[in-house]
Amino acid sequence: MAGYVKAWQDSSAGQIISTRAAVMKVVAFHSATADEVVSFYDLKQAPSNGETAYEWHLYGKGVFELTIPEDGVIFENGIYVDPGSNAVVTVFYRSV
Repeated sequence: MAGYVKAWQDSSAGQIISTRAAVMKVVAFHSATADEVVSFYDLKQAPSNGETAYEWHLYGKGVFELTIPEDGVIFENGIYVDPGSNAVVTVFYRSV
């Protein structure tokens, strides 16, 4: 893998990077007791066709860490994340 690991943190949906990248680690703080879905899209911009690359379900209040393979998960066309309405998500990623 090439490049430095960078981090993005937000509670609003947004584009992290518009080029090929690997997600290395994801941590979420969920402030509500209701369940939440964090959606990841393999896109250069906000999703328009409704296709989700990956959904991560958070159950209840707490801090959660997503288990990711050692080399990361590749997003070919950029990473766009929607953390839902009650989560703050930190995504550690690397350009590849």
